Amino acid sequence: MSEDAFKRLSYSLNQLFNTISNLDERDQRSLMILRSQLIRTLYWADRCLTDLRLRGEGKRESGDQQKST
Repeated sequence: MSEDAFKRLSYSLNQLFNTISNLDERDQRSLMILRSQLIRTLYWADRCLTDLRLRGEGKRESGDQQKST
């Protein structure tokens, strides 16, 4: 799952940067696209960070079990 989340985050960031590069502030459609891409990017960033946090907790628990045995 985490590889998929990181790929999607990378793709979403690339789309976001492309949209910002072509942004016309007066064009309402451009602003709506930017908003949508920002939301998508934040969603995938959250998924990646959650995955990293869970991995860190798993390693910590594994280390705690090894110390206790």
